Amino acid sequence: MYIKKHTLKYTVSAFILAILLSGCLKDKEVDGGQLGIQADPSLRYMEIPGPVNGINQVNLDAGAAAVTFNVLILRLAADKPAAQDMQVTLRLEPSLIADYNTANGTSYSEPPASVYTIANNMVATIPAGSREGYLKMTMIPDDLIGHEYALGFSIASVSDAGVKISGNFSKQLVLLGVKNAYDGIYTLRGAFYHPSASPGYGKYTTTVELHTTGANSVNLFWPLLGGYAHPILSGTSFSYFLGQESGYFIDPSTKQVSVSNVSPTGTIVYSMGVGYNSRYDPATKTIYARFGYNYSPGGVFNAATTREWTDTLIYTGPR
Repeated sequence: MYIKKHTLKYTVSAFILAILLSGCLKDKEVDGGQLGIQADPSLRYMEIPGPVNGINQVNLDAGAAAVTFNVLILRLAADKPAAQDMQVTLRLEPSLIADYNTANGTSYSEPPASVYTIANNMVATIPAGSREGYLKMTMIPDDLIGHEYALGFSIASVSDAGVKISGNFSKQLVLLGVKNAYDGIYTLRGAFYHPSASPGYGKYTTTVELHTTGANSVNLFWPLLGGYAHPILSGTSFSYFLGQESGYFIDPSTKQVSVSNVSPTGTIVYSMGVGYNSRYDPATKTIYARFGYNYSPGGVFNAATTREWTDTLIYTGPR
């Protein structure tokens, strides 16, 4: 089996904090070295609040039943709330998806129209006496599994002619995802055996992610690699096997864990380690698993041929 060597690089991102002043605010006199800001009641704007980059993510719980959720928040930026019901018409902006893919090297696409419904023909209502309203969407979460779907939105019009559309916050890209109970970021405390590359059953620790592939299954994603692969040790260095990806299935009744090679190009078949209790502990959100291949008959470990992992995956938070 060919071992892929890979140079792992860390990227240090610099974050710049910016103070954003909305268009409906104006400066007062500078007095005593302090700058005051007050709202101008004559200016009212409609906006889609959210991150400065105009990108948001909706993560649904895995399931086969249709769910309705708020895909967008609309907000009236004004001195007073709406005096009467206000309708905000949205439109789809596919260019937001294309721009995001170009900038990030991703491959998001719009979901087929047959798998989702947006309520009221893309119209959201801000009720009288409120400043916020919601655009609602309905779909089956499991239809997202195995896909990278997104929708781009922009404000097309507002029923109140006195309300302007925000120049800075009128568009948003929504990334659509699905997560089950095991999805998240984990610390992997692993050990790997290989008769030549790691004969000492070397131990290591690294951060991984488990990505939902079904109601009770996840695939291991390795951020240091930037792809789906299970870490191995080659000597004292991290590496990985080509054509191998680890998929974990958790039996919802017994909490027993099984691991399969889910690589679409792989031919290696994994077996579970004999005598090891591969399981999920819901109290600590920890997965324990031992698996590998080239065992002797009956799944017996063979020091001359076996390749084997022993995983302890400790949940640290959502991704």
